[in-house]
Order: sequence, then C-alpha cells, then structure tokens
Amino acid sequence: IGDLTKAFKEMYERLNQTMTSLVGSAKDWERTFDSVHDPIFILDKENRIQRLNLAATQLLKMDFKEVIGQPCYRLIHGTESPPDFCPHRQTLETGRPAWAEVEEPFLGGVFEITTTPLSDGAGKTIGSVHVTRDITERKRAEEALRESEKKYRSVIANANDAIFIAHDGFVKFPNPNALTITGFSEEEYAVTPFFNLIHPEDR
Repeated sequence: IGDLTKAFKEMYERLNQTMTSLVGSAKDWERTFDSVHDPIFILDKENRIQRLNLAATQLLKMDFKEVIGQPCYRLIHGTESPPDFCPHRQTLETGRPAWAEVEEPFLGGVFEITTTPLSDGAGKTIGSVHVTRDITERKRAEEALRESEKKYRSVIANANDAIFIAHDGFVKFPNPNALTITGFSEEEYAVTPFFNLIHPEDR
C-alpha cells in the first residue's frame, strides 16, 4: 500500500506539473494573440467565429462572448451570406492563403483581408485564420497623392514656360510648351540624351 501511495503521489505531481505548464503556455499564447494590433478571427468551415483577439472585439465593438459562434459575414459585412469576394471561402475551396481589399461601409473603412488555412491532423482544411488590417488612412493618403499629382501635372501642362523632367540622362516628361519651343516630339526626347539639348558652352 505504501508503494502504491508513493507511486500515486508521484503520478499526481507529474500531472499537476504538466497541467501547470499547459495553463502557463495557454496564457502566454493568449497574451501574444491579444498583443497583435490587427484584428484576428479564427473561423470554422461554416464561417463561424471560434476565437478572436482583443483588436477584433474592438473593431466589432462587441464583447467576446457575443461574438463566439456568430457567422463572420453577419458581424463584418452586415449580410446573411458570405460576399462573393470572401477570401475565407476561397481558402476553404483551395486549401491555400487568399487575399482581398475591401471597402466596408458596415465597419466604416477600407480593409485588407488575408486568410490562412487551418488543417486537422490529416491535412484537411477545417477553417482559416482571418486577419483584417485597416488601411483606410493609407488609401486616403494614396488618393490625396493622386489628386496632388493630377493638379501638379495640370499646372505643368498649362505653364507658359518650357518645363521638362530629366532622369538618367534622358527627358522623361516634357510639357506641351517644351515640345512647341524646341520642336522636339516626345518620342525624340525619349531617345535623345539630355546633354545634347544643351549648348556645348553651357554644359
């Protein structure tokens, strides 16, 4: 009986150590998961949310318990079925990562969505890791840059002076007056070294 009791105690201590280690690992994983800035959802084959990080609850403005088990398309897109572009659906079909850039009025922004397959022990795709990155500010900056370039080109094109941009020894962009004053065409500018346009004494 003494030997059995000792063996039982040792087994209990090993089990307790294992459980303590597992709980510690789970907490470490949870902290890491929640420290990621981008919203992350773990989805099953039915598009249901199985896990999500802190950033995802903040994006949805919902409590963790309200979200678990809900279809992702209902909470992210406000629809009753997955949208046509759904990268999660593509990942389930192909077993490969998928990507989409989406303007989502329901969440009030532009998002870059990536999905990575989750597999079971046999290699069968059973869901995906769905990462949602808010790129609204970046898209606004890109649009502002495009508008700025459009205005810049308009000013250059309508200037009374001959203006051109030279790069790598050739004229890359001449404005209309540069063509008129010099008599060169854009094609001629493209193949004529820039220094050939300057008087030898001025080079």
